[in-house]
Amino acid sequence: MSEQMQWKKSDACNSRGSRCLCLFLLLLVSVSLAFGCAKNREDSEMQEIAYTVVSPQELPQELKTIIDQKKEGEFKLTYLDGDYLYIAVGYGRQTTGGYSIQIPRVYLKDGSIVFESILLGPEGEEPANISYPYAVVKTEKREEPVLFQ
Repeated sequence: MSEQMQWKKSDACNSRGSRCLCLFLLLLVSVSLAFGCAKNREDSEMQEIAYTVVSPQELPQELKTIIDQKKEGEFKLTYLDGDYLYIAVGYGRQTTGGYSIQIPRVYLKDGSIVFESILLGPEGEEPANISYPYAVVKTEKREEPVLFQ
């Protein structure tokens, strides 16, 4: 009889263990789905905005003047000209050349234009040349505020 009781006790443990395992797996799947849906929802709320990087020679004269006045320090600005919105970011005076600015994305989210930029330092030894790295992009005229990141 003790063998029979031993077997039932062991069976009960396996049954509880199976329930715990099932509950754990169900919880894991639920959490995975929740995070997956949240990411898809976040991506669907973002709308990429088409833009063109503008060289200094292509800038409207008034915008060139504004940038020249602000280039000593960091700046973030927008400029409307006809049917276009210009978005500019500057990183101020640098003691060497060789800097570049990366624009990973420009997109619309929550009623604002989000402008992402990254200053990349010079690779290797650069001569002691003063530089004022800045970047300007042009997009269709829009009324939303711009958030710089």
